[in-house]
Amino acid sequence: MMNSNLLIVYFSQSNHTRQLAQAIQRQTGGALAELLPDPPYPASYRAVVQRGQEELHTGNLPPLHPSVSQLDRYDTLLVGTPNWFGTIAPPVQTFLKDSDLSGKRVAPFCTNGGGGFGTIPQDLERMCPASICLPGLQVSGSGVSEEQLSHWLRQIGVL
Repeated sequence: MMNSNLLIVYFSQSNHTRQLAQAIQRQTGGALAELLPDPPYPASYRAVVQRGQEELHTGNLPPLHPSVSQLDRYDTLLVGTPNWFGTIAPPVQTFLKDSDLSGKRVAPFCTNGGGGFGTIPQDLERMCPASICLPGLQVSGSGVSEEQLSHWLRQIGVL
């Protein structure tokens, strides 16, 4: 299936969100765009936690390289983030802050180690007030089945 109006945009620090984004892409045929902070996060978990907490606390979000362009080509965006401290990871916040998503359908998908969605759906709605925010998908631990993923994609009208 090819969905040329769908963009799957995500940030992944430990590969879980990337794997989920790729599974979504396989089912939908949507375009895939990875958000890369510049500079990248360090390899050390402790250093990543420290930098991420500082970025969220100060609001000094990381620039992205390269940035996602040609958003006007898409009417639906699936936005993937790990749950960082109960909210959207800073690189995804940068993307949302810097992008005009007015009138676009936007749905979050989140990976987590047991923290669930946190405030990600509410934060997405707050950061995208002129968008149509759709129900999200949160995946804990070992992941999601193809059937569960298909159910969510049908629920939000992508399949």
